[in-house]
Amino acid sequence: MDLRIHSDFSKVNLDEMKEIYSSVGWTKHTNEIIKQVFEASNVIALVTINGRIIGFGRAMTEGVFNAAIYDVIVHTLEGLTSFNVE
Repeated sequence: MDLRIHSDFSKVNLDEMKEIYSSVGWTKHTNEIIKQVFEASNVIALVTINGRIIGFGRAMTEGVFNAAIYDVIVHTLEGLTSFNVE
């Protein structure tokens, strides 16, 4: 299993991210909205297993004192079975 944590949003699969949002009941996120909010964020974390996104999060900060963390989501356990994760 190849698990990676990275912040390279340039090659992300928006359909995979939308599937993860949907897996936790957040169904109003379109690919365009996902792209917009992640590109506007200062900090991005993407977690992949074998090249597929299984979770992500983002934050916004002024870089001095304060930050706000948004959209920390991991694919549901049912969704992870296709990755052979136990």
